[in-house]
Amino acid sequence: MHTYWSDLNFSECIVRVTHKPDLGWTPKAYKEPEIPVPERLIASLKVIKPHSARCKLVFPSTGYRPKLDFP
Repeated sequence: MHTYWSDLNFSECIVRVTHKPDLGWTPKAYKEPEIPVPERLIASLKVIKPHSARCKLVFPSTGYRPKLDFP
């Protein structure tokens, strides 16, 4: 829920978990791991990225804040 588009590496299919001081969020133990994700997910995110130009969050709420109510 705190993933920025800048955390995604589309060419290597990796998501970085990074500190977000502007959101008041810090990863566990202050570690910033790189997590491999499926190519299928990366392909889907590439499709929605152009429609998200106004928000730096990958999964924002209506008000461009982190989405808290994932099913």
